[in-house]
Amino acid sequence: LQRTNQFNLSGHSYDHAAFKKLLDNSDCKNFCVSVNDKFGNYGIVLFASIRSIGNNLVLEDLVMSCRVAQKMVETTFIYWLASYAKKMNKSLLQINLSISYKNKPLQQCLESIDLISSSRQMMDKKILLVDLSQEIEVPQIIAITSKSVEVKY
Repeated sequence: LQRTNQFNLSGHSYDHAAFKKLLDNSDCKNFCVSVNDKFGNYGIVLFASIRSIGNNLVLEDLVMSCRVAQKMVETTFIYWLASYAKKMNKSLLQINLSISYKNKPLQQCLESIDLISSSRQMMDKKILLVDLSQEIEVPQIIAITSKSVEVKY
């Protein structure tokens, strides 16, 4: 979280206390994603934080290690998250993107996802929207398994 710039949705940098506060926030649901393939285990490479606001599911934070760039992890996670939001009977998945020269690779990735139906820009922020009334098929490029993990500090 401290060193990720190219794949950092919000631009936030957390110290230990701020990250603990985020994890303890009952309004947020947080995800850690680990990746392995035929070459080995990459460990935890993606963290995301979402919040339910009215009829929207809002992706407020997403950071990913560049070690797994070009492996479709971030794209597949967005599709999976849209599917997850749809199962929660949400109308929209909102992705809050802070625009900087450092996170250009993530901006380009998000702009290439055809699932995103519209966007609006305000200064250095871009809000990307996924209309959840559409058919959402998670790409079968990678497998996503879900499990709950107890966080220890």
